[in-house]
Amino acid sequence: MKKNILLLLIAIALPSFIYGQCDIFGVQATASDPTPDAVVTTEACDQSAITFAIPDCDVALTGAFYDAGPNDGTFDPGNTDPVDEANFPSLLAIPGIDIYASSAAGDYYIGTEYGALLNGTCSVTGALTHPGGCAVSNQTFYALVVMDIYEFNDATSTLGSYLNSYTGDAAAQPGCGQIAIGGAVDVYPTLTATDVTADAGTCGTLTVDLTAADGTVCETRTQACVNDGDTFAADFSDAFADPQACSTLTTTTAACAGCNIPVACEADAGTLTADGTAPCIAGDETAYTISATANGDITVPTDYETIYVLTSGTGFVIEATATTPSFDLVALGLPLSGTYTIHTLVAETSDNTSADFLDLSVVVPGTTTAADVIDIVTNNDICASLDPVGAPFMLMDCPCEADAGTLTADGTAPCVAGDETAYTISATANGDINVPTDYETIYVLTSGTGFVIEATATTPSFDLVALGLPLSGTYTIHTLVAETSDNTSADFLDLSVVVPGTTTAADVIDIVTNNDICASLDPVGAPFMLMDCPPVLTPDISISDPCACGKDGNILVTADGVEVLFFIETVTIDIPTGATGVDIIETGNAGIFDATVDPAVATSPMFTNQGDTDMDGFDEWTATFYHAPGTGYSLMVDVEADGETTPLAIENSCTQCIDISNVPTVGEWGLIMLGLLMSIAAIVGIRQRREEEIIA
Repeated sequence: MKKNILLLLIAIALPSFIYGQCDIFGVQATASDPTPDAVVTTEACDQSAITFAIPDCDVALTGAFYDAGPNDGTFDPGNTDPVDEANFPSLLAIPGIDIYASSAAGDYYIGTEYGALLNGTCSVTGALTHPGGCAVSNQTFYALVVMDIYEFNDATSTLGSYLNSYTGDAAAQPGCGQIAIGGAVDVYPTLTATDVTADAGTCGTLTVDLTAADGTVCETRTQACVNDGDTFAADFSDAFADPQACSTLTTTTAACAGCNIPVACEADAGTLTADGTAPCIAGDETAYTISATANGDITVPTDYETIYVLTSGTGFVIEATATTPSFDLVALGLPLSGTYTIHTLVAETSDNTSADFLDLSVVVPGTTTAADVIDIVTNNDICASLDPVGAPFMLMDCPCEADAGTLTADGTAPCVAGDETAYTISATANGDINVPTDYETIYVLTSGTGFVIEATATTPSFDLVALGLPLSGTYTIHTLVAETSDNTSADFLDLSVVVPGTTTAADVIDIVTNNDICASLDPVGAPFMLMDCPPVLTPDISISDPCACGKDGNILVTADGVEVLFFIETVTIDIPTGATGVDIIETGNAGIFDATVDPAVATSPMFTNQGDTDMDGFDEWTATFYHAPGTGYSLMVDVEADGETTPLAIENSCTQCIDISNVPTVGEWGLIMLGLLMSIAAIVGIRQRREEEIIA
């Protein structure tokens, strides 16, 4: 029966040595030698088991037994002392074996120290012991077989051959049982990596100790916590060899916590106070700056920048940024009206490696709002501060001082005949106009209810005939007060866009309103309603021409004179024969007298139908009355025919008749002229003769 060492072992031969003193007891025996079993190891862990075994616990003995005599280590075959062979066992029992270890820390036995019988197991098992600490213990161990009962000196005997097969040296100590199966061995300590972190929950330092079995701390390694959830995987295998896997050289610590507690952001934009501005803006400024003053409550962390942001409107649209709280709106091309606000921004805008870097390249002027920037700061947990209130400015245009005032239309004829070579309509200013400095006053003529612009002038007077406009319909003269000469002015009104006959007064007002121009156009103006005069019918004098001095019916001043007191007048109005509903109604007259030389009163009917006396297809309607010379008359009538009414105006005036009975005849006028010519010739001749005499 064979038993092996219970480890991964490597056989190493060592020199033999002698141990103890053996008793002398001779034996003569023959038997085959058993094969020894001796295996050792070079590396082991603390408390690793090691076993030594021999093939047999008993050795069969044959032949005579002799008392070898005193314990002097010699064999005396001549010794004839009787031996109780009957009580001597036929088998030689090996009473004890052990393993002996030697180290720098001291020598020690691993097994039984020979004290116990083997009880037929033929082996001994013990543990290699590490002395403590962190280093490897270099040890040497040996296996010993002790024969302390019998002694022999015959190398050829069964027992001698058995033992000598282990030692390889029968002469060294015949009969003593040393077995050379020892060797050098490295006993490794049992080391354990242990998490000893005390402050992982407060974002402290993760700590791992490598500790020996006796409590010695061999090495400590640490790692600082950075973020919640961080762990430390410690590995000591780079510093401590462990070929037999005796130790636990790695471990992972508990996770860090409490690292990501927000740190209070120190950035504080503080507040601003708006600097004073003009109460209103004229609108033609070449520069207009709004500015603010910091109130001293700003906090700027190290390496941070202070930026001032200009926003417009209630939506706080970002228009520009600057390093000072001052902005020229004209230079920025912004309107000089509405709401503006200057805000303070404190942020890290230059170091893009910072966790708090605020990238302002995403800001699009005129589009991005202050709220958008605040969202970027909040959503990305950036330490930055933007004053949301800032310094507000409310800019207003100065009230426009231009005022077109009002006009009153000058009087016009009640109707227009239509054959005029000139026809002027005009108006008079009522004195309520206000013209700012450098402004112009322009008068605008419009036509119709759509107020289509027909012409402009520097005075409120327009000749419709000269303008080629019809002498009927509605016209209006308006006053326009505006800056029309200086095209550099913000209030310049460009009248070159006005197209006569197309552009309306409302279009001009829209231009003024939409471009925020200071100008004034009187929308009411001075209106004119022009009508064509009804056609004037020439009276048909049935007896003689009008104003005839010798006409029958004239009332003379004296019965035998020529001078006329009242002329008789017969007016004939032709109306197509067959017309229905014919009537002529007098609507007014002046300078008309009846036969009694009293002013005629409008009567109906004044005209009577004489019928178509001349067979021309027209009925002659006639009226006879009187009128005084030199003053004339006028008669207004409505002619009704076929359901239509035509107003007619009839006028005439006659000069006084002259008595020509004392006026020379043509022959008499000839003699008078001849006498005058002869007198002139005589005078010229006399003057010429006197001049000749003077010369002579």
